[in-house]
Amino acid sequence: KSKEDVIKRLDKIYSIAKKHFEREESIMKRYRLNDYINHISEHEVILNRLSELIENYKNDRIIKSGNIKTMILDWWLHHTNNIDYRTFVINPSDDIIKQIRQGGTI
Repeated sequence: KSKEDVIKRLDKIYSIAKKHFEREESIMKRYRLNDYINHISEHEVILNRLSELIENYKNDRIIKSGNIKTMILDWWLHHTNNIDYRTFVINPSDDIIKQIRQGGTI
């Protein structure tokens, strides 16, 4: 894959992550989920790291695309398995529990 192809894919990953986080933050705000501020901070950290990673790749400070995949996967898995799990499964708000029990979607 050419450098340009990798950059396009990285930009697409960034865009998908940003949209995902925006939707998640909207749900958290609507249902007044616990730990909202810390969760948003985690999103900002991930997006900043991803942006930095893309810039480093564009400026030839990172060469192997395999390392990039590993970094992104590690961040994503940590976030979903720890931060999202804590927010949505371990400590959900009463509002979201009520919505789910009523057969609604979030």
